[in-house]
Amino acid sequence: MNLSLYLSALEKAHILHKVSGDLPAYEEVRICTRQQEVSPGDFFIAKRGATFDSHALIPDALERGAVGIIRANTDAPLPHGILDIQITNDFLAHAILAEQNAHMPAQNLTLLAVTGTNGKTTSAFLLQALVRHFTKSLCGLLSTVRIDNGADTLESQQTTPAPEEIQRLWHEMVENHCRYAVMEQSSHGLHQHRTGTARFDVAIFTNLTGDHLDYHHTTEDYYNAKERLFTELLSSTGCAILNIDDAHGRRLSESLPSTQRQISFGHEKDADVRIAEETYFLNGTRFKLIFKDAEYTVNSSLIGAYNVANLTGVLLAIISLEVSPETVFEELPNITFPTIPGRMEPIPLPSGATAFIDYAHTDDALLRAITALREVCQGKIITVFGCGGNRDKTKRPRMGKVASQNADRTIITSDNPRDEVPMDIIFDIKYGISAAYSGYVSVEADREKAIRMALEMANAGDAVLIAGKGHENYQEIRGVKHPFDDKKVVMDWIADTAPQISGI
Repeated sequence: MNLSLYLSALEKAHILHKVSGDLPAYEEVRICTRQQEVSPGDFFIAKRGATFDSHALIPDALERGAVGIIRANTDAPLPHGILDIQITNDFLAHAILAEQNAHMPAQNLTLLAVTGTNGKTTSAFLLQALVRHFTKSLCGLLSTVRIDNGADTLESQQTTPAPEEIQRLWHEMVENHCRYAVMEQSSHGLHQHRTGTARFDVAIFTNLTGDHLDYHHTTEDYYNAKERLFTELLSSTGCAILNIDDAHGRRLSESLPSTQRQISFGHEKDADVRIAEETYFLNGTRFKLIFKDAEYTVNSSLIGAYNVANLTGVLLAIISLEVSPETVFEELPNITFPTIPGRMEPIPLPSGATAFIDYAHTDDALLRAITALREVCQGKIITVFGCGGNRDKTKRPRMGKVASQNADRTIITSDNPRDEVPMDIIFDIKYGISAAYSGYVSVEADREKAIRMALEMANAGDAVLIAGKGHENYQEIRGVKHPFDDKKVVMDWIADTAPQISGI
């Protein structure tokens, strides 16, 4: 790392508070983010994380021979002779370090981002497919489910990776001749400035509902984190695509300056693009998009009202890249969209029922999924779900209420209990279930047994919604990830059941 360039970048970002001590005679220095990697002559950057403040590790870094410390603005003294670089935003300083090390790859990409509580992954997958089709260019992807660097696809570990990982992947995309990159922007990633000083050309807002209050504490703080994508990270010529059916999307639309390009959409009459005349089927949806002077019919293989919104957002994102609406809607029937793992993924059952694997892990997402099935299902809806441990506890009773009042039968089970006792989590969920619905609710803490119980209940025309884990292929218990895949459980049950049905 060239120290002068780094200090200049910190100053340009307005987060360099002061530098105390003499700069080294040499320009190239090594800056470590982990104190255990510090060697004599290195610099150490400390950061206040969500669960740990690495400023406490500064003494250890100094013992290992660090000659410079990059830290938050503080009066705490450092030993004589140590270069003290004080900053006002340690998260952003870390991200700037990562992008400087990677030689600013975002400058060579057209960046498109999706944020919101629900719909990010579906929107990101659809958007990547549309960008590839209409630009005839390679497009990378950073999503909750998958990473695509233009040459290889990998399983993802988190929605928005750490700064070093983002910059490495963007660098690989550039090396692999990608011109575009689509990414999901989580509230954690936005709050922690993980994308550094990169500016986005398109930003989609899907919706905002209760989630992650274990981290953000209030809905207002959660909203403020999402808002950053549009008020700070969207380029001056970029376009905001906003779902104003959502109250937070409308708030965002009304608060952006008039100089910022935006396209609002929804069912409201004042939306720039209005959604109308939806018809839902078990294998898809038909709806109209009404522009000021034209209307277009869209046929989609995605089911549910929320996927109408997801598809509308990404179609408008492509139009914002100066592809004409006529071209987009004329070409749309020729585009094959990818199957999105764990997002309302259907599995036909031998009984004539259908199982759906879905990632819904908030009360709003669960309600949307059940509602989507209610619109097309001829029989009863059986829902299996749990809640994650060590995460936002406030949504647990809300999810219990939503499932019990909207599904015909509900089985509460375990999700990723992490460090919590599964039955404690289940108790929190049951707190939201009123006596009037408790007779339609069962508890089975063993997730595999719960799924099998639901599948055995289902008859022809029924829908079994297995919610919460979606694409995940593990169950995290006491710090250990055990292999577990909802889809595999269903397929194994089918294999066990099919011979019985055929009389073998």
